Amino acid sequence: RGSGADIGMCVAWGEWLSPLCLLLLAWFFAPFYSHAGVFTMPEFLERRYAPGLRTYYASLLLALYVLTKISVALYAGGVVLQQTVGWDIWSGAGTLVVATGLYVSLGGMTAVVYTEVLQSVVLIAGGLALLWRVLQETGGLENLLASVPPSNAHLFQPADHKQYPWTGVFLGLPFTSVWYWCTDQSIVQRTLSAKSLTHARRGAIAAGFLKLLPPLMMVLPGMGSKLLFPEAFKTEGVGSSADAAFPIAVMRLMPSPLLGLQVAAMLAALMSSLASVFNSASTVFTMDVWRRLCPRASEKELVFVGRMVVLVGTVLGLLWIPLLQGMKSGLYVYTHKMMGYLAPPITVVFLGGLLWPRANAPGASACLLYGGVVGVTRL
Repeated sequence: RGSGADIGMCVAWGEWLSPLCLLLLAWFFAPFYSHAGVFTMPEFLERRYAPGLRTYYASLLLALYVLTKISVALYAGGVVLQQTVGWDIWSGAGTLVVATGLYVSLGGMTAVVYTEVLQSVVLIAGGLALLWRVLQETGGLENLLASVPPSNAHLFQPADHKQYPWTGVFLGLPFTSVWYWCTDQSIVQRTLSAKSLTHARRGAIAAGFLKLLPPLMMVLPGMGSKLLFPEAFKTEGVGSSADAAFPIAVMRLMPSPLLGLQVAAMLAALMSSLASVFNSASTVFTMDVWRRLCPRASEKELVFVGRMVVLVGTVLGLLWIPLLQGMKSGLYVYTHKMMGYLAPPITVVFLGGLLWPRANAPGASACLLYGGVVGVTRL
C-alpha cells in the first residue's frame, strides 16, 4: 500500500476489519441471498423494499465503479508500468484496458477466475519474499518501526488524525467494510455464483484468512521502501508519490528470477480486478436498468448493451485519471474516503432489511436520500 509509506501502519485497519466482514457475509448475508435467489444486489433491495430502490442502488454502484474501481485500477496499472518499463501513465492505462479486453473477450469469466487463483499464489509468495527483503535491508521489524516517524508505527491514531482517527476507524470504517464485502455486486457476485451455500461460505472464510496478509506484504514494504529509497519518490505524473512505493520496492529489492514474475502478477491482479468490475457493471446495468426499461430485449441486445456499458465506464475512468493525479492523499485513502461518504446508508438499509421486519420502503428511501445528499456534500 502506497498510503503505508505516507501514514504508516494505521492503514492496516482497512484490511484487518475485512475478515470480520467476510465472516458476516459467510454466515449471515449469504444464506439470505441464497434463499432469495437474487442475481444482483439491487434486485435484493427491490424484493425487500420497492422497485425504486433497485434503480437507485444500481445507479450508485455504477458511479462508484467509475470513481473507485475502474479509474483507480487504470491509474494504478499506469503507475506500475511507469516504474517497471518507463511508460507514461496514459500509455500504461491504455495498454491495461486493451489487454484486459482481449483476455476477457477470448476467455470470459473463466479466464478471470483462473487468473485470479494463479496470480494470488504468486502475489502472496512474492509479497512475503519482498517483506523479508525489506526487513533484511532495514535491520529487522523493530529497527524499521523505530526509523519511521513515531505516529507511523502505531495502529491507533488520535481523534484529530487527518486520515485514520480512531473514531473513524471504529465508528465509520465498519459500515464501509460491510458495504464492500457484503453488498457490493463486484464482490458478492462470487458468492452468488458458488455451486452451493457451503461453497460460498468456504470461499468467504478462506478469503478472510488471506486478508490478514496485505498489511504484512504491502504496508510494511511500503514503509521500508520510502525509508530506503527516499529519492525515488519524486515521480512525475503521480498524484501521491507514495502510490509508487510498492513497485519501487519490487524493482529495487526483488532478485531477478522473481522480479518479472512479481511484476506480471501485479499486472494480472489489476487486470482481473478490472475484468471483475467490467462484468459486474455490465450485469447491474443490463439486469437492473435496461431489462426493466426494455422487458422484451433479446439476449443479443443485452450483450451489446453490456459491452457499451463497459466502453462508457472505461472512457469515464480514463477521464477521471487527471483528478487522481492531482490528489495528495494516495489511492488507498482516496478509495476509502469515496466509499465512506456514499456507502454507509446502503449498509444501514441492507442490515435494516435483514434484521428488522418493520423496516419499510419509505424509511429506506429516506435513509438513502438523506445519506446520499450528506455524502455528496462531503465529496
